[in-house]
Amino acid sequence: MEQSKAGGYIMGTMTLESIYFIGQTAAAIAIVVSLIYVGIQVKQNTLATLSASAQAYVSADNETVGLINSSPKLADVLHLGANGISALNGGDLIRFMAFHDLLFISFQAYYLQWRRGTLDEALWMTYKQAVIDLLQQKGQQDWWAIRRHWFTPEFQDYVDESVREGAGKPMHPGSAETRGSNWEL
Repeated sequence: MEQSKAGGYIMGTMTLESIYFIGQTAAAIAIVVSLIYVGIQVKQNTLATLSASAQAYVSADNETVGLINSSPKLADVLHLGANGISALNGGDLIRFMAFHDLLFISFQAYYLQWRRGTLDEALWMTYKQAVIDLLQQKGQQDWWAIRRHWFTPEFQDYVDESVREGAGKPMHPGSAETRGSNWEL
């Protein structure tokens, strides 16, 4: 092999230095292609995770509704309690309070997931509207006044502001708030 004036060895018309730079360029291109592939995989994985999360939230909600549907007593307690917890006593008051404890702990978990970007915006807006609608009723307002301190200050403020600013409708026909209104099934 001949040595060039620049100090590199000539192999035909290419120097070892040229071959080195070609190799480095090919490696850089391979890295960029790999990163693009990884980015696509991460995006697909994120979408799959969000989809699975949404399905888990809906399943949890179905279980909550199933509690009401499978227990006429609970449905009656919720209906009566919507007019104010003073209408409840004993076990009925405990059932009403415990049901809303469970429901709003779930709402807070959903809120935190939404804030972290792992709950779809449209799905969260459905839950947010449910919170607003629930807190239109006297019984749920009574419950919130008693249990509000259980929740993070951020969630407390978010709920309070949402209820103040949101347009809500009572959740249950026949509650005091719906009598005389144009509430329709």
